[in-house]
Amino acid sequence: MKKITQLSLVTCFALSLIACDNANNTPKTTEPAPKAEITLSPQEQFRKDYEAFETWQSTTDQRMNKEVDGLQQKVAQIESGKQLSPEEINTLISNLRTQIQASSAELDGLQLKDADVLLLAEKTKAAHSAAIDMLELVVKATANPLEKAQKDLASLEAKLNEMDKLHAETETQKEKLKQQYQQK
Repeated sequence: MKKITQLSLVTCFALSLIACDNANNTPKTTEPAPKAEITLSPQEQFRKDYEAFETWQSTTDQRMNKEVDGLQQKVAQIESGKQLSPEEINTLISNLRTQIQASSAELDGLQLKDADVLLLAEKTKAAHSAAIDMLELVVKATANPLEKAQKDLASLEAKLNEMDKLHAETETQKEKLKQQYQQK
C-alpha cells in the first residue's frame, strides 16, 4: 500500500511539474493520459468477476421479480375473464423485454474476463432471453381463444424444454463456480 501511495505522490508531483512547465505553452489538443491497467492473477480475476456477477445477479433478480409479479397479476386477470387488448399485452411484454435488454447491457458493462464467469454470463443472458420468449407465449396463449392457444402450445412446450435445459446448464455452471470461489 505504501508503494502505491508513494507512486501516486510521485505521479502527482510529476504531473504538477509538467502542468507548470506547460502553463506558458497552451496545447492545441489535450488527450487524457491512458489509465494504467492493473493486471490481476487468474485467481484474483476469477474472484473479482465472480463477485461482480453475483452482485449483478442479485440486483437483477430483485428488479425482474417486480416485473414478473406485475405480469403474473395481469395473467391472473386474464384467466379470471378480463380481456386485455393486444396493445396492452404487447406493452407488458415489451416492458419486460426492455428490462432484460438493460440487464444484459449491465452484465456486458461489467467487462468480465474470466472464461468460466463469461460462460455463466452468456448462459444467463440466453436463459433470460428464453424466459421472456416463454412468458410472451404464456401471456398470448392465456389471452387467446382456446383453439388459437392450442396452436401456440407446441411452441410453448419447445420453449419450456429450452428453458429447462438452459436452467440446468446455468445452475450447473453456477454451482461449479461457487465451489471454485469457496476453494480459492
